Amino acid sequence: MRWIKHASSFCRGAAMSEVRETFGPAGYGAVWLLLERIAESWSGSALESEPELCLSLKEWTKTCELSGKKLQELTKNPGRMMEKIRWA
Repeated sequence: MRWIKHASSFCRGAAMSEVRETFGPAGYGAVWLLLERIAESWSGSALESEPELCLSLKEWTKTCELSGKKLQELTKNPGRMMEKIRWA
């Protein structure tokens, strides 16, 4: 996937508001780094399958530049939005 279509109000949605309140701008940036990494690996269309990417915790932490503990807190926080992340 070359780009991600999203609402211009994405940052004010319930899940992202919670991320920003809890983790600040770093959390918001980390979510986008994670979403971009998932989208980058996905070659299907929305009709064929949902994007999913399985990487080690170490690789995910390198992607978003957060500690393993912070990353696990972040992915529990926004609920369904981050459920596509799988730990290898």
